[in-house]
Amino acid sequence: MKKYFQSTTLTTGLAIFAMLFGAGNLIFPPKVGIVSGTQTWLGLTAFIITAVLLPLVGLIGMVFFDGDYRAFFARTGKIPGNLLILFCMLTIGPLLIMPRIVGLTYELISPFVGESCSILWFSLFFALLTFVCCYHKNKIVDLLGKILSPLKLLSMFTIISLGFWFRKPMAVVSTPSWEIFKTNFQEGYNTFDLVGMIFFAYIIIAILKRTAAPEITSNHRALAKVMLRGGIIGGFLLTLVYIGMGYLGAFHGQGLGHLDEGKIFITTIIRVLGDKGAVFISLTVLVACLSTMIALASVVSEYLRNDILQRKVGYTTALTLVLGLTTVIAQLKLKGLLYYSIPLILMVYPVIIVLTFCNIAYKLWGFKPVKIPVLLAFLLSAYMYGPEFIRRIKTGVPATSVAQEIAPL
Repeated sequence: MKKYFQSTTLTTGLAIFAMLFGAGNLIFPPKVGIVSGTQTWLGLTAFIITAVLLPLVGLIGMVFFDGDYRAFFARTGKIPGNLLILFCMLTIGPLLIMPRIVGLTYELISPFVGESCSILWFSLFFALLTFVCCYHKNKIVDLLGKILSPLKLLSMFTIISLGFWFRKPMAVVSTPSWEIFKTNFQEGYNTFDLVGMIFFAYIIIAILKRTAAPEITSNHRALAKVMLRGGIIGGFLLTLVYIGMGYLGAFHGQGLGHLDEGKIFITTIIRVLGDKGAVFISLTVLVACLSTMIALASVVSEYLRNDILQRKVGYTTALTLVLGLTTVIAQLKLKGLLYYSIPLILMVYPVIIVLTFCNIAYKLWGFKPVKIPVLLAFLLSAYMYGPEFIRRIKTGVPATSVAQEIAPL
């Protein structure tokens, strides 16, 4: 039983790592190294606080609520809670994050596959691949934990090892230390992984309850221990990869600071592997994006089936609808959607942070206030980012690319 418990914990940890470490997490750390130079350690410290520790706090909150995100959000009230869930599902699902994963994956691998593959054909292929992987939903944790995570870790270990072996001197930056910390703290905040973790925890706990041994499923303490230890494993792996990719940017990203994150990643990896590493890069990106896509598609499909359609359709139908809408929106290349949605995300994300800490305090110490803190967080973030949202509505989408404003999952 002890070996089974350890195996389940390890698989859960690898699954958490695979779910969180998507395309955005792949391309952000090199930028941290580039802007931080010889102070990369400081930049990575700030980045890890918000990109790793904050999602782990979200996991702790969900464990306290036994993986029930409805109860987690319901403390704000029935209507506000349902609206927050709907907004989060639309954001991480077919209206923003999922199409962005498709578009970002295509953007990252298109330089290596040429113009023979259009965004339409790639979107259809990616949606079909996701559908096949999500079809047997009870096997998702095993697929992510036992297959995709090891592939991802192996590819990242290879890239990072070669980058360190052939490293170049880091650039000396004149930016003050506090500015480096602040900038990279916000970069980690923009990964949106806290929201992702809340819903990923729901799907992992649900699968464990259906498939794990009775000694785990019937014992809340044992289930919580598996999740928390799995979260530590996943967070530790994320931290290792972030450190490696951050220093990769510091060693090989000189002169790339003016580029967007996607081009920084591609150029940095080519400097490490050379042009012959194109296939390897494409595989790494595809696996990284696919794992997050699988997790998101599963979560949103369950929500669509159970909450919106009231179980009038099956899981397969809901999954098809989610992936179909994702494919359609991916053709827009997300410029306009991203341009208008980023201020909205920035307004809502602080609300999720405050709600998470209030819920944990409620479970630990009986701290009951939640509506007032959440409302204050929303009003403050609306004051800070609302005018920018209104300005964007008035001015419209600029002709230039908004790639540098993307904050991927």
